Amino acid sequence: MDPASGSTVGVGDRVTYTLSFHNTGRGAAQVDYTDHLADVLDDAELTGSPTASFGLLATGPIDGLLHVTGTVAPGATGTVTYVVTVRGHGRLTNLLTTIDTRPPDTCVPTDPLCTDNPVTEPPLAVTGAPALGLVSVALWAMLAGGWLLVAIRRRPGSRRD
Repeated sequence: MDPASGSTVGVGDRVTYTLSFHNTGRGAAQVDYTDHLADVLDDAELTGSPTASFGLLATGPIDGLLHVTGTVAPGATGTVTYVVTVRGHGRLTNLLTTIDTRPPDTCVPTDPLCTDNPVTEPPLAVTGAPALGLVSVALWAMLAGGWLLVAIRRRPGSRRD
C-alpha cells in the first residue's frame, strides 16, 4: 500500500493498494480471497479498474467487495493493484479475508491483511468574515466619532463658527 497503513491521507490524495499472493509451495496454489472495500469506498473513489497479474483475476468491486481468484504457479507472486482517490473525511479501512471468512470488526495494526488510514479534515475555506468584522468596527467608530462631534458642538457655551 502506498502510502503505508497508518499514514494520514488527505482529500485529493491517491492511495495505491497492492494485494500480493506469493506461492512458496511446489504445486500450483489456488487463490480465493475477498477484499472488503466498503470502508474505503465510503470516503474514496476507485480510479480506474483493478489490474491483476500471474494467473489472478479480480472481479468487482460489487457492494464494496473485490473478489480475487486464480492460480499462482510455484515460486511466483500474483498481484492485484488498484488506486483510489480520497474524496471525503473519515478513515480508509481495508480488510482482506479468505472467501468464506467474516472480516474482523476492527483493524489490528499488526495484521498484514488489514490497512487503516485516517483522512485529515480539509482546511476551512477563508471567507470575508474577518474583513466584515473590521468594516463593522470601522463603521461603529465613525458613527461614534460623528456623535461625539455633534455632542461637542451642541454643548452650551461652545463656539459656533
